[in-house]
Amino acid sequence: DECRKIIELGNSEKLDAAKVRGGTVMTQIRSSELRFIEPVNMNEVGWIFERLKEIIDNVNDRIYEYQLHYFTPPQFTHYKVDDYYDWHMDLLMGKPCEALFMRKLSATVFLSSPEDFTGGELMMGRNSDGSHEEIIEPKQGSMVLFPSFIWHKVNTVKSGERYSLVVWSEGDKFR
Repeated sequence: DECRKIIELGNSEKLDAAKVRGGTVMTQIRSSELRFIEPVNMNEVGWIFERLKEIIDNVNDRIYEYQLHYFTPPQFTHYKVDDYYDWHMDLLMGKPCEALFMRKLSATVFLSSPEDFTGGELMMGRNSDGSHEEIIEPKQGSMVLFPSFIWHKVNTVKSGERYSLVVWSEGDKFR
């Protein structure tokens, strides 16, 4: 029910073409539609933010122990047939890294039922030979949480529609 509510909420406003770093649409790297769920009407979306914060804080406290200051508004993403996102990291570091904070943890919540699409697998851990280390099972309602410096990608969706919610937790730069 919660996944269905998030999909309805995400689709209640216009979705934009996904962009890559620098704010450019580059369909050779990324093809999907998205919008950010802003904390404007907390009566409507507050439960999403509370739920995400609870899970992220719990996992971070038990495993990563990063100093986190906040997380970004969740990104609602819609992948249709032939949409994908090639290998990338979420770290967003440049030389010099101008931002005060940086992404430390990335989280993806699978909103669609695996029966609603084929393809669209979340692949983790790109190896130097081009292979991957792990395929994450897209169980509806589950979340995968990982350091933002881990290479990952979303394979091409072959049929149906894939919905996800992505959020990044930020903190002081790694030193």
